[in-house]
Amino acid sequence: MCGIVLSRKCWYCRDTVNFHGHKVPSMVESLLNLESSDNVGVVGIYEDPKIAKSYITRFAFELYYKIKYKFRAASFLVDVSKQLRVNTANGLENLHKELLSDMGVETMQELQRKRVLLVLERVDSEQHLKLLVEMGVSDWFGGGSRILIATENRNLFEDCPAVMNGVKLEKHCIREGELVKEKIVKEKKVVGFVKEFIDVINQLKEEDSNGRSVVSIVGMGGSGKTTLARMIYDSDEVTKVFPCRAWATVSKQCIEKEVYRNLLKSLKVPKSKYEKLSKEELKKKVRECLNGQSGKYLIVLDDVWNTQAWNKLEHLLPEKNNGSRILMTTRNDRVANHAMSKEPHHQLGPLDEEESWELFRSEVFGREECPSDLESIGKSIAKSCKGLPLAIVTIAGVVKKRKRSKTEWESIEKLIPHWCDDDDIDRMKKILKMSYDDLPKKLKPCFLYLGVFLEDYPIKVREIIRLWITEGFIQVRETGTSKAPPQPEDIGEEYLKELVDRNLVEVARRRRSDGEGVKTFRIHDLFRDLCISESNKEDDDNTKSNINSRRLSFTGNARSYVCSAKSNQSTSICSLFVCAIDFDWSSGILDNTQSVNVLYVDIFGGRAPSMDLEELIHLMYLKIDGPPEVPIRIGEFKQMRHLRSQGCVQLQLDREGSRDILQNLQSLCYVRADSVLATLIENGCFPNLKTLGLVLYPEDKQGGGRTEELRRLRGLSNLHNLKLKFDHTKHIHLPALPIDTFEFVSKLTKITLVIREHAQKLLIVVMLGVFRSFKCS
Repeated sequence: MCGIVLSRKCWYCRDTVNFHGHKVPSMVESLLNLESSDNVGVVGIYEDPKIAKSYITRFAFELYYKIKYKFRAASFLVDVSKQLRVNTANGLENLHKELLSDMGVETMQELQRKRVLLVLERVDSEQHLKLLVEMGVSDWFGGGSRILIATENRNLFEDCPAVMNGVKLEKHCIREGELVKEKIVKEKKVVGFVKEFIDVINQLKEEDSNGRSVVSIVGMGGSGKTTLARMIYDSDEVTKVFPCRAWATVSKQCIEKEVYRNLLKSLKVPKSKYEKLSKEELKKKVRECLNGQSGKYLIVLDDVWNTQAWNKLEHLLPEKNNGSRILMTTRNDRVANHAMSKEPHHQLGPLDEEESWELFRSEVFGREECPSDLESIGKSIAKSCKGLPLAIVTIAGVVKKRKRSKTEWESIEKLIPHWCDDDDIDRMKKILKMSYDDLPKKLKPCFLYLGVFLEDYPIKVREIIRLWITEGFIQVRETGTSKAPPQPEDIGEEYLKELVDRNLVEVARRRRSDGEGVKTFRIHDLFRDLCISESNKEDDDNTKSNINSRRLSFTGNARSYVCSAKSNQSTSICSLFVCAIDFDWSSGILDNTQSVNVLYVDIFGGRAPSMDLEELIHLMYLKIDGPPEVPIRIGEFKQMRHLRSQGCVQLQLDREGSRDILQNLQSLCYVRADSVLATLIENGCFPNLKTLGLVLYPEDKQGGGRTEELRRLRGLSNLHNLKLKFDHTKHIHLPALPIDTFEFVSKLTKITLVIREHAQKLLIVVMLGVFRSFKCS
């Protein structure tokens, strides 16, 4: 069909906008006069100079979705002036055809009988405004219709008469006070893709079939699939239609148990209900939850790499015959076809030059305008990225760290011409490599270290900073003044902030306490590939299973490595990471690893490993997630700084009663609160412990875990952070907790309670009101 081709508008930003109280601004509501069904109304909206460009589109977009339910048909046409410049001669005919298609009618006469909402976005010239009026746009629709004309040209309406071609034109300037900045979870979130956003939502809502169907977003890595899907998932329009929603990232490995767990987490199922379930039990639990929902469900399966992954997951989702939908993102159109996804698939192509520049400019300058002397260079740099969003924001991360001078920007521009003949993937890789090369020397090992984690693995900020410190990547230097040097943890926070600012990592969650600090983040799989390839160039910083590597990361079977290592006596491992499902510990992976300093084990439902940890006397960092309970003689580990487990560590006394002082131990989570722990505390074994996580069992349970053991905490003079996890809370008499004991822990500033019953939460909140920081989860 010949018509106006609606372009895709995309930008990344740190915040988005909404109306105060989620209501339409009163002035706009008055101008629209929505309750009147007599005449067709035309309202022009433009921006106050104090508001940055591009806010007008977000404002119009929010307004469109707030009021569209009042009309029988609605359409949001993007970049109207741009399309009219291309098709001026046939503008009227093309616009007619596009509207007919968008509103699902065959003739303009049908629209004349309907109350219609039409938004014309980016009408930026007086010539095009007059053309639209002369075309008789207001005569196309029935009484009560409304036409919104949105423009970034703040002078467009200045000289326009109040009545044009018999149509009264209302005007409204958007003031800064009508927009509210809302912090969002993802630091770099697409808030555009207007055309695709509308198209995908319309396809999700189509009533052509009540059966469960699949809608697909397809595009290469870094094209914005995930962020577009997230924007759709979080939109008001979708939450109204699909009261039950769940999200899971599939990724290349497709760890089924993690997919099921993430779906259950999205469905608000308490973790205690599924954390110990097998794969088949988890699958059954997901089906039960979805079948138990009265309304439609929407499941997002993000980053489905191949048909095998889809085959594993498709039978998980029940056929309810009520219009439920699956939204899938994939790099491979063949996967979308295999899943019998609804046509057309939503292909995310590259941005055009104008869009690329807008994305680059907003990343480098935020709400500021680009200085005129840098604009041409900036446009050239943005153009070199060939419309790839990840490449654009990455190179923008390099540029914004340089001085705002022609010399600095030209030095970056000169690196680019020889990439012009590369295909998209090679060009992307070279831009990502350039961003790594631009890192300060001190940050490079910190960034490369992220390659040891699985793709899409949620990395905890405090955990990675502890690892950086343990590995020696963060060095505290004397200030040379009377001022105390910064703490290593504070330096680590600055390092991470630098990686975020450079767009090398993506924020996943922020801290609840301030809404600003980063709690968890992820690394894009293309950046992870870069970490691995660069690490392999350095003998002492290898993240793969080479014989002489110092850091090993396993995601599968370790037998091939073990066989080679046993025949090579030069093997020396300082750090061992195991992030896998059902890992085969019988392979002997811990043989000949007495020198290991870091052991990081995250098993997704694997059986408890038979690990002889007592031989690992040089351990400084130990994390074990997966086994339900691990016995440890902690006195054997004189250098230990951090011992952490999401399950439960059962401390044991050594032959001498564990009187060794562990000067370096700073965090210990989660351990059984029993008589052994009490003895260790009384013996003064943990003089510098700052964080302690305890598991409290019912008082009558054999083996301890009684709440009176909390009274022994008085011996921890440096304790700052206390975490209490209750197992079988219905059997614990929470009001009997010795809260007064905590008053004697002078430096205690934060208590986190991991409990399940809401009534008990409320009770403890009242009792712990004296603390500066309190969290209940």
